[in-house]
Amino acid sequence: MTVPDAVISISYKPPAEENVPPSLQEIGEILIDKHPNENEDKLISMFSEKLSFNDASLQELEKATRGQTGQRTWVEQRKGRITSSNFHDVYTKVKTLMRMRGQAIKIKVPPLLTKLLYPPDSSDISAIKWGRLHEKAT
Repeated sequence: MTVPDAVISISYKPPAEENVPPSLQEIGEILIDKHPNENEDKLISMFSEKLSFNDASLQELEKATRGQTGQRTWVEQRKGRITSSNFHDVYTKVKTLMRMRGQAIKIKVPPLLTKLLYPPDSSDISAIKWGRLHEKAT
């Protein structure tokens, strides 16, 4: 039996987005579609369980979101997340809620949730503009 001189190696590497974890919005939509009659507490529990990601998927997410605002994946992954851009707003809202706990209060949370779930166009954020000018693209 003779051994061929050349070995053909065929490998398939899927596009980066196939290994990227789903966005928070996608996780929510999948759960609601699969469990339309589930109660809110159970949906929240199932949603929380879906929020852990392995190192490989996080590395793919990092690769897929290079270039930030120019990447659709980056924009979708930011929806619903506490980022450095919105941390102060979330922190102060939680601090106010904790301080007022047990009191009859009326605090407007929906504007903050709207900002988290439907973030404004980030291309005009000063920190992002600065990054584009001063940071090396990888």
